[in-house]
Amino acid sequence: MDAIVTCLKSCLTAEDFLWDKLLFHSEITTNSLSTAVRIQRKDGSLLGNWQLPEEQEELLYEHLEALQEDIRNQTWDEFVILLTSANEVQVDYYYKEKTFLYSSEKTDYFEYKYLGIPLDPTIQALIDNPNAKDVTRTKVYHRENSEAYLRLYAELSELSFVQLWSLYMQPIKDHRAVLYNNLRAGCRSSRLEQLEAIIGFELPQDFKALYAMNDGENDKEDSGIFYGLNFMPLQEVEREWRIWTDLLDSMDEGEILQCSRNCISYPEQAIKDIYADKRWIPFINDFGGNFIGMDLDPDTHGTEGQIINFGRDEDEKIVIADSLKDFIILLIYLQRTEKINKESYALGVEYGHFTDWLKSKYLVPIDKNRHYI
Repeated sequence: MDAIVTCLKSCLTAEDFLWDKLLFHSEITTNSLSTAVRIQRKDGSLLGNWQLPEEQEELLYEHLEALQEDIRNQTWDEFVILLTSANEVQVDYYYKEKTFLYSSEKTDYFEYKYLGIPLDPTIQALIDNPNAKDVTRTKVYHRENSEAYLRLYAELSELSFVQLWSLYMQPIKDHRAVLYNNLRAGCRSSRLEQLEAIIGFELPQDFKALYAMNDGENDKEDSGIFYGLNFMPLQEVEREWRIWTDLLDSMDEGEILQCSRNCISYPEQAIKDIYADKRWIPFINDFGGNFIGMDLDPDTHGTEGQIINFGRDEDEKIVIADSLKDFIILLIYLQRTEKINKESYALGVEYGHFTDWLKSKYLVPIDKNRHYI
């Protein structure tokens, strides 16, 4: 650290730069390295984008990279150096300090702390409440409640899950045989038990019944049986669950808060407003890192086993159905009432992606007085 301080001092002298304070902030881990420099002039003005001279910058990074090699032995992962024109030096180390702030916001926070520059109110709000959101609720959630749907629901809800699945599959078998023939044979109960042992909790009976009939579909088509989205084989369910679990395990609480900042769900408090959850089990994917699956860890007003969307691009989440059985009934209703593209087996003209289509029906802008029919 002494070498870094010396390098910074060599860049500035009272004679050639009318400066009062230099603030140097660095986030340094085994995998990343970032720096920010702020200069405060004697009149109190701030030079926020000051660049070190090229020679000193190269030397500084050499010192930082040497420090980075040894960071695994430290208890901190970022530090701040404050230099004054009176040749005073202050070095402060931080361990996971304000990790829910982005790098630029941390710099603003340190400016406030060390240079006395007023802190942006939005950053102060995050410091006061790390769960604060960057997104506001601008839509109203409407579930399917038309007379036709309610009649069909009353008719089909008494059927077993196996019967419902067969009912949904029959039109696909009759009119899209290439998709039907792409279905895989069901998996053994021992394979489902193996997955339960891996994830650490029991799967709902309807989910196990589904995979006992069909273990997903082969990846041979550009479209899938869930209105263009793919029915995932159990091996793929396990693989994706491991990927997301490993990601969550690699993140600290602050990083998860960062990723969740833009997450919002409908209806309110049904789905946890977070980026990912180990108890979200995918079984439908779009091959782009996005899924439809079961939520086995609902929020206070949700239902365990509800069907939701989640994934890389799915910050806006909705409850699609309260259970896997209700989800299949909804699919049958759409099959009977909506126009289906025979080539892609997708719904609607404007929305090729099934999840986007669902959002267009379930979510209504607050200023629009219309309902999902």
